[in-house]
Amino acid sequence: MHSREEKLEAFGRFLDVLDTLREKCPWDRKQTNESLRPNTIEETFELCDALMKDDKKNICKELGDVLLHVCFYAKIASETGDFDIADVCDKLTDKLIFRHPHVYGEAQADTAGQVSQNWEQIKLKEKDGNKSVLGGVPEALPSLIKAYRIQDKARNVGRLRAILNDIGDSLVVVEDDDIVKVHVHTDQPNKALEEGLKFGPLLTVKIENMREQHTAKVIEGTADTPKERVIVPAEKKYGFVAVAAGEGLKSLFTDLGADAVVQGGQTMNPSTDDIIRAVDSVPAEVVFVLPNNKNIIMAAEQAVHLSEEKKLVVVPTKTIPQGISAMLAVDPDAEQDTELATAMTEAASHVRSGQVTYAARDSEFDGKRIKKGEIMALENGKIVATSNDLIKATYRLARSMCKKDSSFVTIISGCDVSDEDAEKVTEIVKAKCPNHVEVSHIRGGQPVYYYMISVE
Repeated sequence: MHSREEKLEAFGRFLDVLDTLREKCPWDRKQTNESLRPNTIEETFELCDALMKDDKKNICKELGDVLLHVCFYAKIASETGDFDIADVCDKLTDKLIFRHPHVYGEAQADTAGQVSQNWEQIKLKEKDGNKSVLGGVPEALPSLIKAYRIQDKARNVGRLRAILNDIGDSLVVVEDDDIVKVHVHTDQPNKALEEGLKFGPLLTVKIENMREQHTAKVIEGTADTPKERVIVPAEKKYGFVAVAAGEGLKSLFTDLGADAVVQGGQTMNPSTDDIIRAVDSVPAEVVFVLPNNKNIIMAAEQAVHLSEEKKLVVVPTKTIPQGISAMLAVDPDAEQDTELATAMTEAASHVRSGQVTYAARDSEFDGKRIKKGEIMALENGKIVATSNDLIKATYRLARSMCKKDSSFVTIISGCDVSDEDAEKVTEIVKAKCPNHVEVSHIRGGQPVYYYMISVE
């Protein structure tokens, strides 16, 4: 390996060549941030491909290509006096030092888990860092990968929700840009405040003794009589209800901004009453409902006429991947609910969805004889493949759904699939797909469907 001096010399030689090419080469001279960006994305994917294949020779080559783009952008910025590669290195170094107080400060962190636990909170304290726990997720990511990133980012909010749920009830936790709004009924308000402070500064605190309020009302004879339907007053303009089955999917939709998730799917369609009660619980003026199944759309549409104080808008999503894409298209600042509904519906339409399930009985489907227990792979409700081999059926479905213009395949595993089997299927699909296609796995935990597949 090379010495420190040799490494610095090599980097200096590279910068000299870059300067020369920028000055003397017609192609290099005309490049801009906009013209380089598509190539940067391509080079990044080529690096990822080499990493996945553990191809050491190509890893070295592709790292050089990515480094070229990093330094090229800095070179362009230096020509306008904005910054140069030294500024890039200094900012990176300062950030690394700030984010590692257990190395450069007095903080303690003996395990990787302890480091990760504090990572997002450290970033929130940075002057130019993320302004919310969901900050830092690139807008350009494909919908399901973006959803997974957001879910990962939102774990801090999830941890706060879990802690408060243990010490109280009637819990509401809403992530709104740069703040988290919390409402909880608890006998331990000091404990709630103490836990909240671990996640950031408190902006507004309001503590009321509900028992005393209730006792006073009883004495006055004005205590409320419990009602079958409880309509939560609106605190914001837009709210969201999603239908999904499986803890993984429930958590995913919640982290994406769904205020309520109604348990339901192919074999357990929720009723109109289930949907309207969920809508009642959302503290918003306009509530969007995502059925995520064609058989649930009608029940959701019937709920529109039963909603009393809230406007209910049905986004006709037919699959879970469509629902996720619709949630990712949400603009909380949209002026009109019709505008937002159109954007969500359009986003859902760009996703191809597939499912792998089993036949509950001998039957005929799409003109094909299906035996009880046989594995069925369906794309947009039509049979693509049948097999006694789950892996083979899943692969054939992914191959059928993946087109020339496809860039991303996401495999969502169900409750009857082990993580080991899901990873095996993911690797097989990844090996059979073209090199430019990115394949990823999400643990959904849904019943009925061994796998759901999304292609973008």
